[in-house]
Order: sequence, then structure tokens, then C-alpha cells
Amino acid sequence: MRLLLLSILIALSIASTASAQNSSAPRSIRDVDFKNFTFNWYPRDADTPPVGRKIVLTNGEMDTGWVGEERRTFFLINQPIKYGDLTGDGNEEAVVVLGTIISGMARPGVIFVYTMSHDKPRLLWAYETGDRWEYGYHGASIRNRKLVIERYKPYILVYRGQKHEMSSSSSYVRDYYKWNGMRLRKIKTEIVPVDATDRAPWAHRI
Repeated sequence: MRLLLLSILIALSIASTASAQNSSAPRSIRDVDFKNFTFNWYPRDADTPPVGRKIVLTNGEMDTGWVGEERRTFFLINQPIKYGDLTGDGNEEAVVVLGTIISGMARPGVIFVYTMSHDKPRLLWAYETGDRWEYGYHGASIRNRKLVIERYKPYILVYRGQKHEMSSSSSYVRDYYKWNGMRLRKIKTEIVPVDATDRAPWAHRI
């Protein structure tokens, strides 16, 4: 009798543990905590920091461990994260954008698109933007099953027949990407004026 009772208690304990594990697993991409998440190393050609080639965010930030005058970090910049169905399967994908201060003076952005696969987030696509006014990140969203990315377009001043690239931007390059079953493919590009509410120090209206 005591042996039977012990067996029942062990079975209940195993079932309870399995239930707790299943309940903690993300049921959709919105359940994934991207503020505390491990990303693939990107940009791929960036120097490897002392902590290794993984981006491990804690509370939306990662200190790479570089020693120098300026702190080198990755940080989550598109909060709230954008969601939408890109692949047409009825389930949402997530667009996660990280800002970087990792080497030299450049400040590229990194755009990750994640989908759910077997109850786990899976990287669908990654993209690196330019630096601030020079094709740097302005926005990313999902609209009508298309990924829309906006980057700052550098302002070119023509003076006495010569072109001069200024450290500013008066317009965005807006690219549209569509999932073709294998990858995201660019289908359209627009040039649109800088938004009047844009507070980036390099953004200005002509």
C-alpha cells in the first residue's frame, strides 16, 4: 500500500513538473521576452568582444565588456516591438531592432525578424542598417503582410556643380519586403520626406 502511494505521488510530481514546463513555454511570439533574450551575433564582421559572439540582452541591454573611453553596448530600441503576419500562415512574426555601439564611430542598427517554430522563436531574417543620417535606422513595422523598413537618406548639397554629402537627412528610404516562401524579398522602394515629429539631431526639413 505504501509503495503504491509512493508511486502515485511520484507520478503526480512528474506530471506537475511537465505541466509547469509547458505553461512556461511561449505559446506565441508575443510571449517571448526579447528584453531578456539571446540573439545571434550581428553584424557578422564586428569584432568579437570578451563575452563572446552572442548578443545576450538583460533588461533590454548588453555591455560587451570592451574597455575604453566609451561604453560598448547593444540595446533594444523599438519598444514596443512590432508584430504582424509576414508569412501568411495566420501566426504573427516579431520585428526586433537593436541599436549598437560596438566599434569605432559607426552606430549601425540591427533588425531581426523572428517567427515561432515548435514553440520556440526562430530567426527568419536579419538586416543591418547604416549609421545615423547615412542610411541609419528610423523605423520598421509589418503592414499588410509586408515588412517596411525606413532608413535616413543622406542629404546631398550641390554647390557650384559639386556634390557634398552633409551630416544630416531630409528624407527616408522606405523599403518594402515580402515573404516569398523562402526569404524576404524587396519589392518596392520609396523616398519620403522626414516626418515633422522626427527628433533625431540630424533630421531636418528642407
